[in-house]
Amino acid sequence: MTTKPRNEVAVKAARTASCRKRQLKDFLRHCDRKGYTAPERQVMTALWVHTPNGQNGAADPSAMCWPKVGTIAALSGVTERSVTRILSALSDAGEVWIARPSRTRGLAGRLQIGGKDLDRGVNVYVLVYFAPESELRAWAALVSKGIRVEGAGLAKYVETPAKGAEVSPRAAAGGQP
Repeated sequence: MTTKPRNEVAVKAARTASCRKRQLKDFLRHCDRKGYTAPERQVMTALWVHTPNGQNGAADPSAMCWPKVGTIAALSGVTERSVTRILSALSDAGEVWIARPSRTRGLAGRLQIGGKDLDRGVNVYVLVYFAPESELRAWAALVSKGIRVEGAGLAKYVETPAKGAEVSPRAAAGGQP
């Protein structure tokens, strides 16, 4: 009796699914330890579903996603207003960082975050729990580019200018450089 060789693609997909399942279990345990409510967990899970972290066998370590609020609401089963309130609370807790690029300040065109080109005006979210430190540093660098990033713990990753480096008077006064 001969056995068929296993399809390598199927094996890779099974490994990826197993890894992704384990990752979700760890994430839900993290939510339990933090004491998040069911709607908060659902919104965080909806964001997790949109991260490319390991989807389709890709080894993308990014914890970044950019779904619309309506999409998050549809996946999580809560209203859009509740999603914005929950995202604000999760941002204040340091679980989610939100980049809100402005369309109005002459920043038309494409925005590049973490090697991905996105349209300006799209809210971009990063799940801090999954993000590698290099990505968190890249997000902190967005602040110097005039992009508003919300989330607790961001100041830890913002690099201060070297001693003796020139700082524009506007930046010294708290404005954008």
